[in-house]
Amino acid sequence: MNLLSVSVVLVLLAGTWAQMRVLPCDSAEAEEAALLAQDYLNGQHAHGYKYALNRIEDIKVMATPDGNSTLMLEVDLLETDCHVLDPTPLANCSVRPKALTSVEGDCDVVLRKVGGALTVTAFKCKTEESTEDLCLGCPSLLPLNDTAALNFVHASLMSVNNRTENISYSLLEVGRVSAQ
Repeated sequence: MNLLSVSVVLVLLAGTWAQMRVLPCDSAEAEEAALLAQDYLNGQHAHGYKYALNRIEDIKVMATPDGNSTLMLEVDLLETDCHVLDPTPLANCSVRPKALTSVEGDCDVVLRKVGGALTVTAFKCKTEESTEDLCLGCPSLLPLNDTAALNFVHASLMSVNNRTENISYSLLEVGRVSAQ
């Protein structure tokens, strides 16, 4: 009985692998999926900075019995200098230089292709400060909850508000904090 169970599982796995194919990362379908993923991920952010596609690491396509397909995509994203609340189109945003403590995103995205239309169904991203090629004395990012940095931000805001008449500014968010 156990041999039969193992055989059935192996047949099912073989059938799934036979339906899965790897796309070239520079194909039109991979590029379309990656740009859709980039736009979707940027739309999910309520704070921080927009991300631009750096490269497609891997893309696999699995055909489903209904004639549609599921795409599993791995992409690298780079932080731009445009805040997510900035209406500037992503195409007009510059990628933040590494010397100014850029942040990189490594994302796994699952897309569904139904009737030729792609939609994102799931994603998981990990972001980290880019530490390669950093120069000695270059700024480094601090955690957004760094007490000394937040005290400095609030003191600066209070100083600005004390110098202006009939206008008072408030803090929406701290998006980046760096030290040098």
